[in-house]
Amino acid sequence: MSPSDTASLPDYKSLHTSVEHVHGDLPFRRSQSVRLRQRHMQPQHQTSYDDTELLKRGHNATLATDPASAPTQWNVHVKLRNRPNRVISNWFPVFLSVENGVISIRESIHALPVSGRLDDPDIFKDIILQHLHSLSEPTNKRFENGAKITQLKLQQVSYLERRTFRRFFMYQHVTRRLTVCKFGFRDLNQLKEFQEAFNNALRHLPVTRQQGVAYHANEVFVDVKDHAHILMSCDGAVLERQSQNRILVQAYLTGAPECRLLLNDVESILKQTGNSSLLTTGISKPVHMERPEIHPCVDSQQFRETRDVVFFPVDGARFELIRCTVEPHLLPPVHVSALLEFRDNTIYISSAIYVRRRMNLRAKPIKNLALKFPIPPSWRNAFSAETKFGKRSVRSTSRGSFRRNVKSSSCRVTSSGGQAKYIPELGCVVWEIGTYQHSTFQYNFMCEVDFRAGMQNPAGLEICAEVEYTVPGSSSGLSVRALKIDRKAEKWVRYEILYHYKVQMYPELAYD
Repeated sequence: MSPSDTASLPDYKSLHTSVEHVHGDLPFRRSQSVRLRQRHMQPQHQTSYDDTELLKRGHNATLATDPASAPTQWNVHVKLRNRPNRVISNWFPVFLSVENGVISIRESIHALPVSGRLDDPDIFKDIILQHLHSLSEPTNKRFENGAKITQLKLQQVSYLERRTFRRFFMYQHVTRRLTVCKFGFRDLNQLKEFQEAFNNALRHLPVTRQQGVAYHANEVFVDVKDHAHILMSCDGAVLERQSQNRILVQAYLTGAPECRLLLNDVESILKQTGNSSLLTTGISKPVHMERPEIHPCVDSQQFRETRDVVFFPVDGARFELIRCTVEPHLLPPVHVSALLEFRDNTIYISSAIYVRRRMNLRAKPIKNLALKFPIPPSWRNAFSAETKFGKRSVRSTSRGSFRRNVKSSSCRVTSSGGQAKYIPELGCVVWEIGTYQHSTFQYNFMCEVDFRAGMQNPAGLEICAEVEYTVPGSSSGLSVRALKIDRKAEKWVRYEILYHYKVQMYPELAYD
């Protein structure tokens, strides 16, 4: 996939068919994402858009919809850099809150009976959020008594521009990440709430930009992410569908040029042309954007009048430009069936996965495919076995057999691909397949649990399996028609669908 021509921008009619570069199966950023800042240029000082000439152009940096941000608070753990002698664990319980763009870390009441008071200014502090802050991917770390804790890093991203051999000595952007703090979560629901509160806080930060910003390579990256949430029956029939679209932008532009993003929105096309016949012509079919929420860098008045997204991007940082809801029109490519049965004092959890139609997996690979089967608390003892190293969770391999050192007489798990393992921290069996290899291949999963005294009868359970995977493309049809910039720059657009299923397992219960 090659970048667009560096010539001056043509008019809209010639631009809308050539500016869009879809690169779903290629690396989005040729190295890692990056921002350039030349140190030898004139002194830089932090100014907002209200202090610059952007206000003279009629720029209005206010949200079209500014919902009241309610404070959110959690009891989590923070990792100590220098552990005192009186503190047993590296993870110290704290009280975490996000409010008005500030992350506050305070002492938790759970810390008093565990390790006493810890007056460390490096732990209890307020972190003022900036556009360069980001969260890492969650990872599992060791906790007390052999348990696991989910770690989430708060990082500050800095950027550097340098030449590369891979691009014929052209400039590329390289990312430098500095870890500010490490948080530990025992509850994944709290982790998701914190991620959502963090993203919402970043979206409402005031837009700032330094003076004298210059780049050797001007580039703009646009991510169109489609979060598709689907409810399925046990046999794979789609019961409900909804989609939320997010457009993320990361720009490395010299100065403060104006950018104009044109989408295939029905209202935008009608306000620009006034011709309803254009709604049925063109490469991409127009869609209805419902409940759009824009970033403070977008000119809200221009957006209300013409539905064009006119903005002055944040320098180097990856930010959410617009969020909206569009009705999905494509069926999910992966068919999933799940069933929970109870026969002969044995509980059977089975599932089958296959592709609905033959699709080119090289052009649109199905990645990060994983299924989660929740396990009731009364069943969880059957999914662990005593070994000489302590309690271990049962698991299966791609060949459908157990590990020799992890066996359980009351639970048997088999899978035709990937690996299935019970994770106590999640309270569910996670079947990780990864990348779907063949479009004609079907993956099967089977879990057999012997029903014992004290276990809850499956008749009263209404549990749903969860499925997650990513595919290049768009399920709602939202696409970028054109991206106009007042400066010569390379433009890249990528489309990605993040599917999330909930598959009912209880309607087809069978009892003997």
